[in-house]
Amino acid sequence: MDYHNLRWLEHIDIITAWGEASVANGTPPPTDDQLWAASRIRVDLNLPEQIDAELLAQLREAFNTGRNPTRIDLQVVASALHERGQDAVVEHTGGNTATLYAGRQVPDRYGDPRWSAAAGPGWFEAPGRREPWADTAEFAVGPDGDDTWAVTVPEHPAMDDLVNLVVAVIDEVQARRTRFAQAADAARDAMWATFAAQYPEVTTGDLAPGADHAVVAESNKLLAGWLDDNWPAAHTIPATLSTMPTTDTTGDPRDLRPDAAAGPDPDGLIALVHSDVRVPHRRLRVTALHQLPTSDGVAFTAELHLDTTPIGTIENDGHGGETTFRSRHHDVFGWRQMQEYVARCRRHGEHVDEETLLNSLVDEFDLTAEITRAAKAGLTLVRLMDPQGRCLTIRAVAALNTTRLTDLAVHLTNDPVARPGGIWQIWSTSGWRHVLTITDPQAGHEKPSR
Repeated sequence: MDYHNLRWLEHIDIITAWGEASVANGTPPPTDDQLWAASRIRVDLNLPEQIDAELLAQLREAFNTGRNPTRIDLQVVASALHERGQDAVVEHTGGNTATLYAGRQVPDRYGDPRWSAAAGPGWFEAPGRREPWADTAEFAVGPDGDDTWAVTVPEHPAMDDLVNLVVAVIDEVQARRTRFAQAADAARDAMWATFAAQYPEVTTGDLAPGADHAVVAESNKLLAGWLDDNWPAAHTIPATLSTMPTTDTTGDPRDLRPDAAAGPDPDGLIALVHSDVRVPHRRLRVTALHQLPTSDGVAFTAELHLDTTPIGTIENDGHGGETTFRSRHHDVFGWRQMQEYVARCRRHGEHVDEETLLNSLVDEFDLTAEITRAAKAGLTLVRLMDPQGRCLTIRAVAALNTTRLTDLAVHLTNDPVARPGGIWQIWSTSGWRHVLTITDPQAGHEKPSR
């Protein structure tokens, strides 16, 4: 059976309507045999006498959707998040409870790993903790924590709206984690500076191997606990999330405008992870990248999606030409919508052009993939940026603690591609960190960021 056959899809709609009617009439759900027999009445479907388990599962899901319209398939939500480039898993969290976790894991105040977002509660409908479902009547999304905020969902959310909400929570949590990491780094730098100032006769600053990791881990737990206990925002739903719009599930998907999730306030722009570009929302993203070396550079074609809808490609011929957007669905997102989106983007408070945005979107996908591959090999990335924010080169290096940055700075200063004005950065869990700026041939003497 072709699942996309119009006769089959029509029949699925009929079964859904049957589920709706069963609630209104108070009749019990059909057994598997009854559901299959009722479907075989349609001779044009050519269904065999023997029950097909896969087709029966579709029929049962259609009936349940009609009978319980507020049900959410958590595995479908997890798959949609994977398509958005997010890690997502559904885990057993006691009893028969299912919870969806997404984003990245970072230690909390007790040193326990916490995901960016948690959504639930749900339950497992099949033996072996399979088929996780949830009901919108009691479903909420928020940070993975014991005493924090959570956003409830409307009774009939569109799948895109639900995924957008989870991604928005991930982005909010990641922004808070980045702010925390920067504040914690600054606090430790101030502590070391104050301590070292009391011992001017000490001329070296290295710690014992592994000691810096311990200091960072323990101080992070202390600072995170203080913030959890004293920061009101840790327990309050952010205004940008409490007013997130939803899409009517009966509406036309072509009405989904690219600026729907962004407010009119420019201060609400979201920073891309791997560039200085700030965008109205993260719904516009690259999902695949195909590259080909040329004699003049690298040609590439990147698949561009709006939420889960493929809308076109970002292309560069690799011979010095511009990076361009080619729309496949002008009725959903064409050149006019791209212009509107670009007009709202900023870099250092200034407008950006379309090519800068397109290249930044490609970099988001490409660098995230490179970082993931490097991490699996126990490595991280360093990159050299020019003053205009363009990446000149990227290298994989052994993951370092902060006491080894001095050695790395000396090594990078002598790198053949180093040039005055170049800025070396290293990737850490909190984002790109400054290593040193090449100012002159003596730049190797510059003290790197701790």
